[in-house]
Amino acid sequence: MSILYFRVFTIFALLTLLISPRLFAESAPVVLKSLARIGVMSTAGVRATAYVTRLDPEKSAGATHRVRVVFVNERTGAAIEKGLVGIKYRRLYGAAIEPVWMESTPVQPEVFVADMILPQHGTYLFIVGSKLEDDKKRQFTFQYLYR
Repeated sequence: MSILYFRVFTIFALLTLLISPRLFAESAPVVLKSLARIGVMSTAGVRATAYVTRLDPEKSAGATHRVRVVFVNERTGAAIEKGLVGIKYRRLYGAAIEPVWMESTPVQPEVFVADMILPQHGTYLFIVGSKLEDDKKRQFTFQYLYR
Protein backbone atom coordinates (compact mmCIF):
# COMPACT_ATOMS: atom_id res chain seq x y z
CA MET A 1 0.00 0.00 0.00
CA SER A 2 2.81 2.46 0.80
CA ILE A 3 4.41 1.81 -2.61
CA LEU A 4 1.16 2.87 -4.27
CA TYR A 5 1.11 6.11 -2.27
CA PHE A 6 4.75 6.74 -3.15
CA ARG A 7 4.07 6.25 -6.87
CA VAL A 8 1.01 8.51 -6.80
CA PHE A 9 2.93 11.19 -4.90
CA THR A 10 5.87 10.95 -7.33
CA ILE A 11 3.61 11.29 -10.36
CA PHE A 12 1.78 14.23 -8.75
CA ALA A 13 5.11 15.95 -7.93
CA LEU A 14 6.40 15.52 -11.49
CA LEU A 15 3.17 16.83 -13.01
CA THR A 16 3.26 19.83 -10.68
CA LEU A 17 6.80 20.67 -11.77
CA LEU A 18 5.83 20.42 -15.43
CA ILE A 19 2.57 22.36 -15.19
CA SER A 20 3.26 25.09 -12.60
CA PRO A 21 5.22 27.49 -14.87
CA ARG A 22 2.39 27.24 -17.37
CA LEU A 23 -0.16 28.39 -14.80
CA PHE A 24 1.32 31.88 -14.93
CA ALA A 25 1.82 32.00 -18.69
CA GLU A 26 -0.71 34.15 -20.50
CA SER A 27 -1.86 33.34 -23.98
CA ALA A 28 0.69 35.78 -25.50
CA PRO A 29 3.41 34.11 -27.58
CA VAL A 30 6.19 34.92 -25.14
CA VAL A 31 9.00 32.51 -24.38
CA LEU A 32 9.40 32.01 -20.64
CA LYS A 33 13.01 31.64 -19.57
CA SER A 34 12.54 31.26 -15.82
CA LEU A 35 10.00 31.82 -13.09
CA ALA A 36 11.14 32.92 -9.66
CA ARG A 37 9.30 33.95 -6.53
CA ILE A 38 11.12 37.03 -5.28
CA GLY A 39 9.28 37.61 -2.05
CA VAL A 40 6.29 37.65 0.24
CA MET A 41 5.35 40.73 2.26
CA SER A 42 2.40 41.58 4.49
CA THR A 43 0.99 45.04 5.08
CA ALA A 44 -2.26 45.97 6.87
CA GLY A 45 -3.91 42.57 6.56
CA VAL A 46 -2.88 41.86 2.95
CA ARG A 47 -0.13 39.45 1.91
CA ALA A 48 1.51 40.07 -1.47
CA THR A 49 3.59 37.46 -3.26
CA ALA A 50 5.73 38.60 -6.20
CA TYR A 51 7.07 36.54 -9.07
CA VAL A 52 9.46 37.49 -11.88
CA THR A 53 9.71 35.81 -15.26
CA ARG A 54 12.55 36.49 -17.64
CA LEU A 55 11.33 37.07 -21.18
CA ASP A 56 12.89 36.92 -24.60
CA PRO A 57 13.03 40.61 -25.67
CA GLU A 58 12.71 39.70 -29.35
CA LYS A 59 9.33 38.06 -28.76
CA SER A 60 7.93 40.37 -26.08
CA ALA A 61 8.15 43.87 -27.61
CA GLY A 62 11.46 44.60 -25.90
CA ALA A 63 10.39 43.68 -22.36
CA THR A 64 12.99 41.68 -20.46
CA HIS A 65 10.94 40.69 -17.40
CA ARG A 66 7.32 40.10 -16.45
CA VAL A 67 6.40 40.83 -12.84
CA ARG A 68 3.36 39.16 -11.27
CA VAL A 69 1.87 39.98 -7.89
CA VAL A 70 -0.84 38.02 -6.09
CA PHE A 71 -2.68 39.64 -3.17
CA VAL A 72 -4.36 37.57 -0.45
CA ASN A 73 -6.52 38.70 2.46
CA GLU A 74 -4.68 37.35 5.52
CA ARG A 75 -7.85 36.91 7.62
CA THR A 76 -9.93 35.00 5.08
CA GLY A 77 -7.23 33.55 2.82
CA ALA A 78 -9.18 34.72 -0.23
CA ALA A 79 -7.40 36.14 -3.26
CA ILE A 80 -8.03 39.83 -3.95
CA GLU A 81 -9.05 40.38 -7.56
CA LYS A 82 -10.01 44.05 -7.73
CA GLY A 83 -8.06 47.21 -7.20
CA LEU A 84 -5.52 49.58 -8.67
CA VAL A 85 -1.93 48.38 -8.64
CA GLY A 86 1.16 50.16 -9.89
CA ILE A 87 4.81 49.14 -9.91
CA LYS A 88 8.09 50.95 -10.31
CA TYR A 89 11.63 49.79 -9.95
CA ARG A 90 14.93 51.31 -9.08
CA ARG A 91 18.47 50.12 -8.94
CA LEU A 92 19.71 49.51 -5.44
CA TYR A 93 21.57 52.84 -5.49
CA GLY A 94 19.71 54.78 -8.13
CA ALA A 95 16.64 56.77 -9.04
CA ALA A 96 13.24 55.14 -9.58
CA ILE A 97 11.50 54.98 -12.94
CA GLU A 98 7.96 56.24 -13.47
CA PRO A 99 5.30 53.80 -12.20
CA VAL A 100 3.63 51.36 -14.58
CA TRP A 101 0.07 50.12 -14.06
CA MET A 102 -0.31 46.42 -13.42
CA GLU A 103 -3.27 44.70 -15.03
CA SER A 104 -5.10 41.54 -14.05
CA THR A 105 -5.58 38.90 -16.70
CA PRO A 106 -9.00 37.54 -17.71
CA VAL A 107 -7.77 33.99 -17.18
CA GLN A 108 -6.34 34.71 -13.71
CA PRO A 109 -8.06 37.80 -12.25
CA GLU A 110 -6.16 37.44 -8.96
CA VAL A 111 -2.77 37.90 -10.68
CA PHE A 112 -1.65 41.46 -11.47
CA VAL A 113 0.91 41.60 -14.31
CA ALA A 114 3.32 44.18 -15.77
CA ASP A 115 6.10 43.85 -18.33
CA MET A 116 9.32 45.69 -17.48
CA ILE A 117 12.57 46.52 -19.25
CA LEU A 118 15.50 46.09 -16.90
CA PRO A 119 18.41 47.82 -18.66
CA GLN A 120 21.34 46.01 -17.03
CA HIS A 121 22.26 43.29 -14.59
CA GLY A 122 22.28 44.10 -10.89
CA THR A 123 20.04 44.37 -7.85
CA TYR A 124 16.64 46.00 -8.29
CA LEU A 125 13.95 47.05 -5.85
CA PHE A 126 10.39 46.62 -7.11
CA ILE A 127 8.04 48.98 -5.31
CA VAL A 128 4.39 47.95 -5.64
CA GLY A 129 1.73 50.44 -4.65
CA SER A 130 -1.86 49.32 -4.34
CA LYS A 131 -5.33 50.56 -3.56
CA LEU A 132 -7.35 47.37 -3.32
CA GLU A 133 -11.03 46.57 -2.68
CA ASP A 134 -11.04 48.18 0.79
CA ASP A 135 -9.71 51.54 -0.56
CA LYS A 136 -6.62 51.46 1.69
CA LYS A 137 -3.29 52.41 0.17
CA ARG A 138 -0.49 49.91 0.72
CA GLN A 139 3.09 49.64 -0.44
CA PHE A 140 5.13 46.46 -0.87
CA THR A 141 8.84 46.25 -1.67
CA PHE A 142 10.63 43.29 -3.25
CA GLN A 143 14.29 42.86 -4.07
CA TYR A 144 15.42 41.09 -7.23
CA LEU A 145 18.93 40.16 -8.37
CA TYR A 146 19.14 40.22 -12.17
CA ARG A 147 22.10 38.12 -13.29
